[in-house]
Amino acid sequence: MKKTFTFVLTLISSMCLLNVVAVEKPTDESDKIFFSKEGGTTRIESTPMMRLFAVATPTVVGECSGEVLTLDVQNYVGDVWVEIIGNNGDVVVTSFSVVDMGFNVVNLSTLQPGKYTVKIMLESNIFVGEFKKIGYGYYK
Repeated sequence: MKKTFTFVLTLISSMCLLNVVAVEKPTDESDKIFFSKEGGTTRIESTPMMRLFAVATPTVVGECSGEVLTLDVQNYVGDVWVEIIGNNGDVVVTSFSVVDMGFNVVNLSTLQPGKYTVKIMLESNIFVGEFKKIGYGYYK
């Protein structure tokens, strides 16, 4: 009886563990855009007082899903300019302001399939990333 109970308990707990692992959806890295910092502008001069306060470096994360590009700008407050330029001549230009959370969605439905460069310009930083639109709604 004790062996049967232990076996059933082990079987049930392993099934629960496998169900939890099976439910998790793996992330698809092919839809993510990895941005690199291209340099910056000289709009803000650093002063000794500003150096006393540690300021976090802005970060940008992008992801293509369906016909939209989702942008997430963190550690930044101010205006953001977005340029999407394709090798085939397609261009999308937009801007948005970050006050509390820097989350924005850009419509890509008008873009033809091809390779695109995304340039995110902040007041003091520029981030550049690339994505490839294979077909309408499909990215790699």
